[in-house]
Amino acid sequence: MELPLELLKTLEFAMTAMLLLNSYQSLWTGRSF
Repeated sequence: MELPLELLKTLEFAMTAMLLLNSYQSLWTGRSF
């Protein structure tokens, strides 16, 4: 069963967003307040 292209794009976008969020969070927690 092949996945529709839109679903793949959504999954890829979600993965990228998660990665960006993770790196941003680690950057944020790396700062001292």
